[in-house]
Amino acid sequence: MNVYLKNENAAESLKTRLLRYHVTDVFIEEIPEEMDSKTPFIATGSIGGSPGNVQAFTSLRNIRKRRGRNKKDYPHYLLSFRASEENKQRILEELKKADGYIEKSLTQ
Repeated sequence: MNVYLKNENAAESLKTRLLRYHVTDVFIEEIPEEMDSKTPFIATGSIGGSPGNVQAFTSLRNIRKRRGRNKKDYPHYLLSFRASEENKQRILEELKKADGYIEKSLTQ
């Protein structure tokens, strides 16, 4: 799983919360400025949206364009980890509390 967060502190904080779910292969790295992913993303707060609530899908490129005026507003750090399927729902609940983005495919 990959979670895209605004800063290193947010990534470290989420990492600490996720360790209780026995995640493995955990690493945090800065996202290169030139990375221009077209992978569809959703805001973590949109995970499990309510019925009738359309989730907005976007890409890292669009996020950066839209928030280009304030570079602190878009994701600069990637938290990557592996998790067992049995903990996926609890992990998604933790991610929902984070102020970041995940790949759309994680919610399917």
